[in-house]
Formats: sequence, C-alpha cells, structure tokens
Amino acid sequence: LQAVTFSELAEDLRQSLEARLMTEDAKLDITIEGNPVQFTGDPLHIRGALLNLVDNSLKYGGRGTRIGIRMVASGSALVISVSDDGPG
Repeated sequence: LQAVTFSELAEDLRQSLEARLMTEDAKLDITIEGNPVQFTGDPLHIRGALLNLVDNSLKYGGRGTRIGIRMVASGSALVISVSDDGPG
C-alpha cells in the first residue's frame, strides 16, 4: 500500500483513455469535492476498478456519453463514484 492522490490517479486515467474518448465522442468529467485528498491504497487496483467502470460506461452508454468520476471527502471517509448519462 502507498499514498495515493485521487486527482493524479483520475487524471492519469483520463489521459490513458483520451484517444478512445475522442473516437466515441464521449466526455470524461472528473469532479473533486472538498480538498484534494491523499489516502493509503493500492493505486493499480484502484485505477483498475475505475477503468473497468469507465470502460463499461463507454461500451454501453453509446456515442456522446458523458462519464463522471467524482470524489467526495468528508472527515475520514472518502467516496469515489462513477456515473454516466447512458440509457442504463
């Protein structure tokens, strides 16, 4: 486990998907509410989980899908969510 900064992890994910997002006319929004937070975790597993959720949004959301990754920090809790505006 190591220190992970969510904004850096999410931005790295966006950059790795940039070419695919352009070909599918999708838009990936990353929203961080509260102060940027560093937490302890496995960045490869967290990135992999986020990538899986974003990939599902791209597969099933259709062209032009807006995908959001949102992090909200409140006290010692951290909630990361992935949403899209697809038909599901």
